[in-house]
Amino acid sequence: MTNPAKEALRREALAWREGLSHEEKAAGEGEMLRRLGALPAWAGADLILTYYSTPREIDTHGLIAAALGEGRTVALPRCDYQTRRLVFLEYRGEDALMPAPMALWEPDPRRCPPVTPGAGTLCVVPALAADGAGLRMGYGGGWYDRFLEDFPGTALALCWDCWRLQKIPADPWDRPVKLVVTQTGCWPSRALP
Repeated sequence: MTNPAKEALRREALAWREGLSHEEKAAGEGEMLRRLGALPAWAGADLILTYYSTPREIDTHGLIAAALGEGRTVALPRCDYQTRRLVFLEYRGEDALMPAPMALWEPDPRRCPPVTPGAGTLCVVPALAADGAGLRMGYGGGWYDRFLEDFPGTALALCWDCWRLQKIPADPWDRPVKLVVTQTGCWPSRALP
């Protein structure tokens, strides 16, 4: 069942993003990437899990390039529609991606091997909004919440500062992230050690 308060907030956040100029978006995302790169969680990660951003999402293409430039392994999610779970496959370049539903790009499983996340893995999760408890509001499919149930590494959300809210409407299945990174700072979750 859909949470009406969460759906209204999701629509509002998406409309706000649509109103950003190209310059505002690029400057803010550049700051998020800079702050992310300065985190101990980034420095200690042997594997980076992230998403291949669409124009309406916070851009991760620079993050992917930075991680690869530092010799790290990067993996992107593929939706397994039978299990409704995310499977992360090693990123092997843009030519190894294939179109997926909802205008997404996913790794081609014939060309990209699966990865096994461990304690040293950093997962960068999309967020339209996030709160101090580390709960985030994504795009409504619950894919990342299911993935985070058993994820052994550190999960963080990229979020615009004005969408770091006091509290977001939550569902019982929502899973918190450890950190929220915005263009103005990085905040640890009150919900996790």
